[in-house]
Amino acid sequence: MEIINKDKKAITTITSNINLLEYVRKCLHYKELIWALVKKDLKVKYAQTRLGLFLSILQPVISLLIFSLFFGKLLHLGSDGTPYPVFVFIGLISWYYFSILVVISGTSLIESQQIIKKVYFPKLIIPVSKAISALMEFFIWLLVLVVLMVIYKITPSYKILFFPVFLILNMVAGLTIGIWLSALSFKRRDFIHVVPYFVGLTMMVTPVFYHVTIIPQNINYLLYFNPIAGIVQGFRWCITGNETFSLWYIPSFLIMFLFFFLSVWYFKKVEYRMAEQL
Repeated sequence: MEIINKDKKAITTITSNINLLEYVRKCLHYKELIWALVKKDLKVKYAQTRLGLFLSILQPVISLLIFSLFFGKLLHLGSDGTPYPVFVFIGLISWYYFSILVVISGTSLIESQQIIKKVYFPKLIIPVSKAISALMEFFIWLLVLVVLMVIYKITPSYKILFFPVFLILNMVAGLTIGIWLSALSFKRRDFIHVVPYFVGLTMMVTPVFYHVTIIPQNINYLLYFNPIAGIVQGFRWCITGNETFSLWYIPSFLIMFLFFFLSVWYFKKVEYRMAEQL
């Protein structure tokens, strides 16, 4: 496929016949466009509406109150020694960021189809820009967490230095599924309707509101196949210092990175057809 620039008389050839490293370099050449898309998303959500910041705080806080009352007070679900509101909120914000990434990156191409049809650029930067802009919401939730930790007099240890590692893992996990969905949904719109059910299921099989010790010992090894569970455990381990982090989660992280690279490779493979089929 070729696009002719009438002003400069230049021809841009769109092809999938480039290796993965060249494709990533090509995306990095458009870093200014990535930041422009990020600024646009943040402006739409926070600058153009007074409720943007309020709603970003309200959703996890309401979830915190519901989970603390129902699972903490009524069902008496235990934690790792951390006060249950702090325990569950760490799980909530890590899972929320993952789920938001899956949804907004998975539907990003459909929502941006007008600009995709008009201008050529590597389409991968659209879901990536969504992941970066969603960090703002994650950091807002972190401020709420800091308030909770001050209330319950919890002081982080040196393990907090590992926080960026689990944040990157969280982003990669969400983008892996989001990129696959975005690459598939432009051709089969039905995938978009599956996303909410899939995201809801991940909370049930991830120790967001319960501790791993309630899982029967004969099946608790299955948890190590879930990288999101490892990420949640990792956040608790590095923030409070009470949780133990098992190295058995590392194989699931490696498999996750493999699927991440495969998602980028498949996205690159089908990208040149997107403008025609959207």
